[in-house]
Amino acid sequence: MNIMLASVSERTREIGIRRALGARQSDIILQFLIETPFLSLVGTLIGLGFGVLSPYLVSYLSGMTTIVLAMVASYCFGCFVVCGDRFRHLSS
Repeated sequence: MNIMLASVSERTREIGIRRALGARQSDIILQFLIETPFLSLVGTLIGLGFGVLSPYLVSYLSGMTTIVLAMVASYCFGCFVVCGDRFRHLSS
């Protein structure tokens, strides 16, 4: 919630310009409600990519055997879905 508030506070000029050009308050709220989960999804996918590729890199460079469990990756994605859904309810 704090990140969204900071994002809105930093973009007051952009919001003012959009309002001056005829955007309604609901248009601006919708923009932030779509943008925030999208950025969270991209961050989650990048994090999962690093989390899955890192053990393979360690295995390749050191010769150690590493195991990547699909269950752990699915838990991470599940946490994103739960937190993203909870955030959507809090901000609307």
